[in-house]
Formats: sequence, C-alpha cells, structure tokens
Amino acid sequence: MAEIVVQEKLQDLYILIARDKVKVNWETIKEDFEKLFWINPKEFSEPILTHSIWEIVNECANSQLTLNSRYNIMKLVKVKMTLCNYYAKILDKKLIKEICNHCSTEAKNMSFLEKCTSTLNACGADSFSGTANKIFDAFQEIKKTFNSIYMHFEKHIKSELSTNLSDLLNEVFNESFITNFYTRLSSQSETKHIVDVFSSYNKTKKTNDDSISYSASAFTTKGLNHYIGEISEDGDREGYGKIQYYSGDTYEGYWKKNKRHGHGLYIYKYGGMYLGNFYEDHNSGEGCRVYNSGNCYTGRFENSKKQGQGLMKFKNGDVYEGEWDNDDMHGNGKYTWSTGDYFIGQFVRDKQEGKGSLFLIDGQIIEGMWKAGFMIQS
Repeated sequence: MAEIVVQEKLQDLYILIARDKVKVNWETIKEDFEKLFWINPKEFSEPILTHSIWEIVNECANSQLTLNSRYNIMKLVKVKMTLCNYYAKILDKKLIKEICNHCSTEAKNMSFLEKCTSTLNACGADSFSGTANKIFDAFQEIKKTFNSIYMHFEKHIKSELSTNLSDLLNEVFNESFITNFYTRLSSQSETKHIVDVFSSYNKTKKTNDDSISYSASAFTTKGLNHYIGEISEDGDREGYGKIQYYSGDTYEGYWKKNKRHGHGLYIYKYGGMYLGNFYEDHNSGEGCRVYNSGNCYTGRFENSKKQGQGLMKFKNGDVYEGEWDNDDMHGNGKYTWSTGDYFIGQFVRDKQEGKGSLFLIDGQIIEGMWKAGFMIQS
C-alpha cells in the first residue's frame, strides 16, 4: 500500500528509488515524504519542516550503524535541490533567525551522537577499527547532506550563529564522540586518520579576529575569479567553497586540488544549473541538469555528458526515460509524447532504431522494426 501511494503521488521519485534495485521499506519512505509534506501537501509553519529534515537525516544515519539500513531519501538529487531552493527563498529575518537557532539545537541533540558512542563501546577489539570508520563515514554523509540542503542558507547561519554548519557539526561530533575515544582512535593505524582529520581542522578553524588570515575560510582572487572558502596549505581550493567565475557563472560545493570535486551546485549566467556530483571539474555520477531551454535531466553523467540511466523532461511536455550515451538517447528506453502516445524500444543516437513498440492513446499497439526514427517493418 505504501509503495502504491509513493508511486501515485511522487512518480518521478518512485522511479529513481525503484531504479536502485535494492530492497527498501516503502512504509518508512512514505513516512519520510509525509514529514516533508510531499505526500499530502499543506501549509505549515517553521520550524516544523526544519525539524523533519534533521529527524530524517538523523534516523537514516542511525540506521547505518545497524543491520536495518533505512533508505535515505535525502540522497536523491531532486529532494536536496527542492529543499535547497526552499531555504534560498526565505527572506524574513525573524524566520531566518528561528531556523538558524533550531539548526543549532538539532545539531546538539542528534541521537546519532549517542548511538555512535554506544555502538563503539559495544563492539569487540577485533571490530573496533571497522566500526569506528563506519561511524566516521556516516558522520561525513550527514555533513554532506546538510551542506547541500543549506547551501544558499549558509550565509544566514554564519551571521546568526557566528559559525558555519560544518564547523558546528564538527565541534559537536568532536566533543560528543571523538574525545571519548581519542586515545584508542589515535593509537591504531586504521583509525588514526579520523583523529588527524579533526586535528588539521582545528588548526585551520576561523578565529574570532577577522583581521587574522586563516585557511578554513580564506578569500582569494585568481585572475578575475572570486572565491570564498577553504584552501589547502599550498593555497589550492580544497574542501568547501563558493566561486564566481569571470564569465558570470557560479559554483558552490566541494573542491579538490583547485577542481570541482564532490557534491555541488553550478549555476550558469545565461540560465540553467547543475546540482549533483563532480569529478575533476566535470559533472560525473548522479545529478540534475536544468537547461536554459527549459529541459530538465535527472540521472547519471560522465565527463559532463549524459551517460547511463536517466530521465529527461522536455519543455514541450515530452519525456524520455532510459539509457544515454555521450549526451544521446542510446540503448533501451521509453519516449512519451505530450499527446500521451509512447514508444518503448531501442534508440541509436536520439532516434528509434531496432525493435520497438508504439502505444497510441486510442489503445492501438504497433510493434515493428525501426530505422533512423522511422518504422520500416511491422
């Protein structure tokens, strides 16, 4: 029943979840979307939604430490993009202050922190390092998720709380977990890197004196590009930051050795945007690309090209879902016209080619062979 509700109410997201081909609990998925008011949309007042977001992320992180892993709807690009846009549009100063204070409270009260301590205390010596690394990975995922959601709200968090969200989460995690196991973590080669991460973070953390230069949030100008964010000891963009290119394009997200690397949002000056994963400056992995034409693609990328499985919604109402290669519809797929007619079959470089079936809105089904977009045999 829960699966049917999600399929009917949130068809696009249902397709993305089902495509993962992993066993999921549709009841908890439905519950999480209900918390976001997406199953039955209705008016709400903050901080209800903010609380729900933190609750969902917290519960998913807790489940990573157990055998009953909960499907994380926050890993879906469309979910993160929608929430990111919601916070970006908030302008009321009183509401901004309320949300920022609630984020601070939620960060300090995450049950995930207690779960981490109890989980590591309960494990044996032979599984200590593996469990510690699993906990650390779960925490990094929490930060990544919140950085994506609050990407355009971060300036308000810094203003109201005098710290950014990553710093706040790092401090809470360090005080509630790392310090409790510091000696043991630092004494084992398999876990020492966890302590080292926080040690190097503390060295580069912003001081209260804004006149002192610091590498955690430095401002640099390279050519005509303007960058605010983390930099390495070598002066490279490294970590989290935002850049405005001389072209007028902007990018906010993760960096590695001066290249866009990890999750981020790229906005084009003349319209369009990309939200998703980057690899060495290229759109790579799962992402959502909105084009200035009005078309919208959600799926996999490789070297900034549509590659693998993906869903394209065209401005005219047509929809294609299936395989892509080098930006072309290529392989098995389904093309639905705005009229309601649809084709299921094979595509070669954006055209129907090979065996396929055409389903007409009047109920007719035409099966045959296609070549360069035309049926040659039925």
